[in-house]
Amino acid sequence: MKHHSLANDGGGGSSSNNTPASTPKRGHQQYPSSQLTNHPMVVAARSKRNIEYTADGSDVDEKHEKVDRRQSRKKSDGQGMKALREQINERKRQQQEIEAALRAARLVEEEKQRLEKQKNGEGSSDDEDNEMEQYYEEDGAGSKTSKSSMASHRKRPLSGNSKKVQESTINQVEKENQNNLNQNPKFYNPQFINPLFPLKTDDFSDSGMANLPQAEKTSRSTLQETLIQHQSINLTNLRRLGSYAELYENDITDPCLRACYTGNLIELKRLMNAMTTEIMTLDEDVKTKNRLGFYLALMNQQVKTANYCLNQDDNLKMVVIRVAQGYDQTNQTNSQLNISNAGGPSMMHNKSLNDSTVFQGGNTREMSGRFGGTNEQNRLLEMTGTKGFNRGATIRNNRAASDIKYQRRASQGGNNVDDDSMTDRNQSKARPSPPTFGSQNNSRKNNFSSPEKMAENYQRKFSLGNGSSKYAAPQSQYNPNTYFDVNEHLDSEINFRTPQDMGRMKHVLQSACSVVFNTNMIKIALNMKEDRVAAVIVAQCPVIIDETTLNFSIQSQCFNFIHNLFIFEKTDVHVYQQDPLPSSETPTHVNNDNQQQEELQIKQFTVDELLLKICDFFEKKECEKICYMIMRWKCDPRGNILELLCSRGMERVATHFMNMYPMLSDEEFFLSCITEERQLFLKNALFDQFFDLDYMHNQRALRWIVDRLLSGNNILFALNLLLYANFRKWPHDLLKDFTKAASLIISNQLERNILLISYNPIMALGLTIQFLNRLKSDFNEFDMECHKLVEKFQILGHLIIENMQFDHVEEIFMDRDFLDRTVLNIITENKIMPFIVINKLHFLINKIWDGKESDLIDGKIQHFSLTKYLLNHEIKRLKGVKISMKDIVGHNFKPNIHDYNFIFQLKFRMQSVLFIFQKDFVCAFLIVCMFQYINYSYLNLFTERRYKHTDVYAERLEIISKNLIEYKQYNFIGTILSISYFINFICRVVYNQHTKKKIPFDMWLYFDLLAGVINIIAFNIVGGSSAESILSVQTKRAYDYYMILVLMISWLRFFSYFLVISHVSKITLTLFMITTIY
Repeated sequence: MKHHSLANDGGGGSSSNNTPASTPKRGHQQYPSSQLTNHPMVVAARSKRNIEYTADGSDVDEKHEKVDRRQSRKKSDGQGMKALREQINERKRQQQEIEAALRAARLVEEEKQRLEKQKNGEGSSDDEDNEMEQYYEEDGAGSKTSKSSMASHRKRPLSGNSKKVQESTINQVEKENQNNLNQNPKFYNPQFINPLFPLKTDDFSDSGMANLPQAEKTSRSTLQETLIQHQSINLTNLRRLGSYAELYENDITDPCLRACYTGNLIELKRLMNAMTTEIMTLDEDVKTKNRLGFYLALMNQQVKTANYCLNQDDNLKMVVIRVAQGYDQTNQTNSQLNISNAGGPSMMHNKSLNDSTVFQGGNTREMSGRFGGTNEQNRLLEMTGTKGFNRGATIRNNRAASDIKYQRRASQGGNNVDDDSMTDRNQSKARPSPPTFGSQNNSRKNNFSSPEKMAENYQRKFSLGNGSSKYAAPQSQYNPNTYFDVNEHLDSEINFRTPQDMGRMKHVLQSACSVVFNTNMIKIALNMKEDRVAAVIVAQCPVIIDETTLNFSIQSQCFNFIHNLFIFEKTDVHVYQQDPLPSSETPTHVNNDNQQQEELQIKQFTVDELLLKICDFFEKKECEKICYMIMRWKCDPRGNILELLCSRGMERVATHFMNMYPMLSDEEFFLSCITEERQLFLKNALFDQFFDLDYMHNQRALRWIVDRLLSGNNILFALNLLLYANFRKWPHDLLKDFTKAASLIISNQLERNILLISYNPIMALGLTIQFLNRLKSDFNEFDMECHKLVEKFQILGHLIIENMQFDHVEEIFMDRDFLDRTVLNIITENKIMPFIVINKLHFLINKIWDGKESDLIDGKIQHFSLTKYLLNHEIKRLKGVKISMKDIVGHNFKPNIHDYNFIFQLKFRMQSVLFIFQKDFVCAFLIVCMFQYINYSYLNLFTERRYKHTDVYAERLEIISKNLIEYKQYNFIGTILSISYFINFICRVVYNQHTKKKIPFDMWLYFDLLAGVINIIAFNIVGGSSAESILSVQTKRAYDYYMILVLMISWLRFFSYFLVISHVSKITLTLFMITTIY
């Protein structure tokens, strides 16, 4: 059998015959990255991009992706900014392609492991293999293998020789691919093609054909078909692997449906009996669960539960018979018309729903009428349990069976039949009918001539090969001019005998003939809130979605179902428009339900329309959460999705996902954001350089900003935009208008003062002063005018702050501009000293220093240490309850720790800070004393007084050697103390890695590291030197100077602690400034 390495759908290659206990978890198995990095796909992808990778598959050059955008914002060159953005996007795209290649390589490894497991397990006989292959040949598909689309349904288990052939083919093809990749990296075998780099037409030239391995030499046409097939595989197809293409036991919430899916017949009977005995349970609800339970049992190939559900409902039984016969008729007609479906029946759901050779027009009411029964029963067949839908008939397809006309039998007479026939003829004149398989009478005689004919068809289709029928044909009278009635009793049961029968029936459901049946199952699943069941049906079977079903799924928040619609490209939505009948004309056809004509239109449902519907159906808070989830799907929008979100008030969502759509950052979008005043989005977009800063110099944008300043309406938004503007590129008339607008701020007339309508006048004054200073420095023409305006603004701001209430100080001064600066930072950066009003800002600064939540703790030092709290607090025991050691050590002992707040606040932690400072001061004093003693030992042991009494060189060497041995004892202690500096540095690094509030690496930490390095070098050099080097005058002098430097650094480190003491630090800093200046 042919094998496609990308046909897995995320289920780990699980077989549909396995029991639920053996069903693997969703997701891929984790393989060692070192094993995947040598895979041909990954090697080819990396060799093409020249990116270095380590053994675990991580990018060595990953740090280059984290480009500091805040530094690049200072660049004024627009071309440089574009190049930087293109470089960032290119690196992201390359990283995504490499990750996708790794996923594809994992699929190959999973497939090999699955084959090894199946090789050791029990497989079916060769006769079953031959029978399945013979069945595929009889389908009229033209191929023995079922070439299902990627991630559309589970793979059938391989057995017998098929496993050996496929395993040998995989090993052989992979080995040949490795050899070909070593010789020519551009060569790709069609069976293991890399989806990221599709094949080119050059690969199928004469030279490319000659390079193919012997086992894969095929015709040119076959290779071209393979090229067309694999060129359609892209990253969107790879995302299908993570979708709900497989159904697992935990995905089903209803216990009855879960019992049907898992094959637990005893539990199913118990639950169904309990439902039928309940008074409030309707018969319709029981039938609804029964029908969906049959569908799930069929999809999981559970024979017992499928037979039980099938024989509980006569309507369901007739529907299954009609669907299977429609499938047989379609195959026979395709054979007569020489229609070749190379993909097999399982690929029929990929065909277009408008294929006239498969479907014909007709509505759901007509389809239900073909199944027979009264109007109430037909309604149940159309949409069982229509609690959430407003319309009874919403699906109008299945053109494979539309050659049978719906006729009402019970409540209408023969005149109705004649009128209906006349109406049908009038309709045929009004519009051309689509092509059919043949005449209606012939199709009826071929398929529905008698119950015996039905039994014969099923005996041929579902048999063991010995001619014995597995199904007993329904015994009922049949009239060729009428249709089966659901009320007619079926005396015998229809049973599936083997899982192969289930597989064949599942194959029928995955064909285009069962599109209405699948669609009704989706409606049942959505009404029962089985979102994942509906999503799997979309992934595995052909369906038709109408607007009513789509709206209901959105309101029910069944977003797994909607996600699969986009992933598997089934977004063709059928819309029925009701047009009023013209009064002067006689209608050709009138619907009895609403007396209006219904016109079918098929439109493409996009993620843009989905977001619009979500904004209409939900409140803003809930809508924002859902939009976050929808945007993570990364579906391709039709228009500007960011502009759509901003127009609906979802600026926060658009800001979060704007980097995913850099192609939308055009000038028109930027201008629309300015004119519509989308402040939140523009603040983040300009700060992250989503838009090109050259857009700010557009004449329309500048004119709008200046006009807004002159009008005085929302001047803060216009002033924030000017933070990214360059006045040197402005025309002269706009500069004059800007100074004119600034003069309106200090207008004496209250009705013209624009500060009265500004929510933060201090920010407006601060930004205006900043722009005037910049304008004064760039243009000498406006020097005097800007200087006078700045002085007036400072006086005005001082008066406003003095008369401001204390309740508004924090809100005003902590507000932020488009550069994420607070008003307090704006004042300090521009050195606007008149705005520093002590009696108002003192309150704010103290509050910032103390912290917002400083009143939540009482400042006890034990509250800042969990260990000290546990040691000092007694265990509270209840009276009459004895606490054993097991209770204390075990899980039942829960100390009351989390009731306390351990927030770092400096004001109430003064005792703790003092304790830490005293501890550091004592340790530093001990260290400097120890270093002083080691230095003193060096001077004492290696001085000339030790050996001046002797002139013999050998005796001097002996004395110095003994002193070196004694010095090495002190040397070891000094090395240990020096290492403590590095331990302090490591502790700070570990702390910063696990906390949100980081401790910065200040000058004192670097000074400690310098002292530790110098001390370790000094101790090791002196301790490791020889006696001859110490006797050398030159070497001894170098050692002395180095030890003096070590001693000075040690004492400087110790005296640095005095800078923290306020009384000492003032004198020390004063003396330091005097000595440095004078």
